[in-house]
Amino acid sequence: MSLQYNIWGISDSGYNISITKSSSLTDSTITALKESFGDDNRTISEGFASANPTQSNFYSIEKRGNKILYTIYRTNWYRGARLSYDAATIISSSGGLESPINALKSLMNAYVRMKDKGIKAVNLDHILSGIKISKTETPVKSVIKSGYVKYNTESELIKVFKNHTDTVKNFSKVYFFTKLPYLESGSGKIQNLDSYTKIDVSLSDFDSSYHIIKVNGIRKTPDYKHTFSCFPGDEVKVFNGSNTQIASSVFKIQASGKIKLTPKPKPRPQVSNNRSSSGNPIRNKRNKKNKQRNIVLGISAVIVLVIGLFAAYSDGWFGGTKEDIVVNSCKIELKENSFNIIDNGRKKTNSDDIFNCFVSEWIKVGDYKYKLAGKNGDTEIKRKVANESSFETIYKDSILETLENKIKNIPGGEEVIKSINKVRNYNKLISEDGLEGNRHAWIFQHEQEDKLVYLRNKKGGKIKIGKSFLKGKKQNIISFLTVTKPIPNSVL
Repeated sequence: MSLQYNIWGISDSGYNISITKSSSLTDSTITALKESFGDDNRTISEGFASANPTQSNFYSIEKRGNKILYTIYRTNWYRGARLSYDAATIISSSGGLESPINALKSLMNAYVRMKDKGIKAVNLDHILSGIKISKTETPVKSVIKSGYVKYNTESELIKVFKNHTDTVKNFSKVYFFTKLPYLESGSGKIQNLDSYTKIDVSLSDFDSSYHIIKVNGIRKTPDYKHTFSCFPGDEVKVFNGSNTQIASSVFKIQASGKIKLTPKPKPRPQVSNNRSSSGNPIRNKRNKKNKQRNIVLGISAVIVLVIGLFAAYSDGWFGGTKEDIVVNSCKIELKENSFNIIDNGRKKTNSDDIFNCFVSEWIKVGDYKYKLAGKNGDTEIKRKVANESSFETIYKDSILETLENKIKNIPGGEEVIKSINKVRNYNKLISEDGLEGNRHAWIFQHEQEDKLVYLRNKKGGKIKIGKSFLKGKKQNIISFLTVTKPIPNSVL
């Protein structure tokens, strides 16, 4: 079936990953989706019940591979003297549901009626038979784990509760509720989708007759300025010509900026071979003048060639530092004080191209391959030994400092250096001695009025954080405060 259901949560015997389910839903599928049906939802449900004593339900939409999971959670009921919860999930493998709220309520109400009558073994597949599936756009890529959407009324919920990029954006799981402090500001804090907005990306050398742009597998048409919008972390693939099977370039977008494309090749000049209708060459009465003109043109061509070679040599094309060809390979290594393409040894000095490889693939420095990663795509740097398969997050600041020093002053490394510095500053925010640690209570301090410079704990110690990071990335800190963990007495 394209639609299946699973009822899970607290039953008469305690927590159960599947109290009752569709006849076609296999145990192996439930095991594969066990994180979606886990008892860690108990804490969220208890938090909702505490904040909403007169309400029973909140909801979620989750994307797992090619499946969409629609869930209604029921709480504010008791098993004996203990507050409990259960949930009903509809699993779709064929698209979004047209009226998901009504479908979920019908399924949950049918289950509760059977439960109240003491009927334990019940099949509710007939509820699914009346549900219509919408074949509208289904997001195919999720890059951020969890977020939430708040609503005030039932009519607002019906409008926003849908599997569409306008609502769920590029999140794997989105909760919908009226209020839930545990997810909004408590220790389980996740991203508020209302404050998560698109960024603009511009294309250099874009030609609509040659380039095809796809964002998370969906074709995107740039505007007349060769600009398009996407969410942070989205995957952008560029296809050249009519080839829509193999991408020529892949980028993971982290911030507004420009992508340099391989220009459309110029058409080859057409060679004319003028002949008469009889097949013989057309004789020109002015052959003598043509010969003189050809001699002059030949001499001019030689002069232009000599000047061109001299200019190319002066500009670094022969042994200089200028890139002599646009190459989209992201196999880059730092070697002999320059970034080089591993496949052909050519130097790479374009800072944006090198940074895009740092994000979408890796750059090799010494014995390690390094890449930018993290929950928002730019909060961690990972590395692996060149011949190993898995990357590991770097937590020691001394390693990042050494990497930064190696790349510093290398042509084309400017954007990579900025990202390393940002990660080092971010690590200071979340270190055990920093904001996420439990050793100190932290407050923001101003060295001068309206100038945020450092963080200070009660004991008066300081964690130095770069001024440029605090000044230019103020929104990052605001996001950190609203997404990760609240800080007592923090002031921005």
